[in-house]
Amino acid sequence: MDNITITFPQVKVKIPIKGLTFDILENMLFEILQNIARKVFEKAITDIDSYLRSKRERGKLKNTGKRRKYFLTRFGDILYTRTRYKDRCGKTHYLLDEALSISKNQRISLCQA
Repeated sequence: MDNITITFPQVKVKIPIKGLTFDILENMLFEILQNIARKVFEKAITDIDSYLRSKRERGKLKNTGKRRKYFLTRFGDILYTRTRYKDRCGKTHYLLDEALSISKNQRISLCQA
């Protein structure tokens, strides 16, 4: 089975004790976890795109470079790049979008809709 692996260094967070309440702590941790989730999401998407690019069938699609895309997820906005391809008829393809069932011009995750 093919896999991607995402590794990130140990997370270290300094939390000031003075004036700390349960609500403040909860909100701080929620923000931190959202930031981590966005970074992991962006890394996963980038790695999947690289994997698909390396495994694609040669000769059918021509790599025409990378394009940036903003996407709203339940973790917040993410920005990633994806590889654009053209087939022999000139039709544009994004293997990443096809693999992840992302519709053309979709900018928001269905969990957010």
